[in-house]
Amino acid sequence: MVPPPAVDRIAGIPPESWEPFDLEEREADAIEDDLLARCADLRGPLIVVNDLSFDLDQGPYFVDATRLPEFVKTFDVRVRDYFMHASLFVVSPVTGIVIIVQDDGYIAKVQGRSVMAVRCASEEE
Repeated sequence: MVPPPAVDRIAGIPPESWEPFDLEEREADAIEDDLLARCADLRGPLIVVNDLSFDLDQGPYFVDATRLPEFVKTFDVRVRDYFMHASLFVVSPVTGIVIIVQDDGYIAKVQGRSVMAVRCASEEE
């Protein structure tokens, strides 16, 4: 499938990296489950930016990868709105992976460079 022109204009992400990711026809739980499956290999602290992050009373969200499923599934209760109804970025500094959901219904998973290491408590002793 050829991505739409809007995806072709996103600098740094090759058009073939984008896959269809329907945000309109599927149930919310199915969308969230699909996203979480794609996030399974993320580790350490994550930076999550969705459309609500740009509201004055919000901002980017910081969550450990092990808590991401709980964060996503309870977002509407803790914040005020559904987690995945528009564009989204999930950045994993430990793995260097960035997941981008474009509100036209596409998703990309990009492997960048790791900029952080997480030390285990046993390593600090």
